[in-house]
Amino acid sequence: MPTTIYTTKPISSISYAGKEYPVEDGEANVPDDAVDMLMEAHGFTKEPQPVDGEEEEKFDLATLTKNQLIALNFDETLGAELKQSMTKDEIYTIVKPLWDAKLAEKTA
Repeated sequence: MPTTIYTTKPISSISYAGKEYPVEDGEANVPDDAVDMLMEAHGFTKEPQPVDGEEEEKFDLATLTKNQLIALNFDETLGAELKQSMTKDEIYTIVKPLWDAKLAEKTA
């Protein structure tokens, strides 16, 4: 049974196990066994994300995976120099203050 996953990235499709799945309006229907991998590796979520102009929900950075923290750094252009060999805790220690500063800048 397919599961719907969500992204805010402007992509038209995602592939898993050699098969391509369309992404329409930030939603993709993928097999159940693809959900965890796509969430970890590509930053998909099980809940819809706010559209530009909608208020962003606050989330706890500590709950993000290592790859999601790396993606957040890239997507939000935080500017941290991260390496795949770093642990999640090391990445969190670098990304957290940059994310907090970005949020403070948006609300100022």
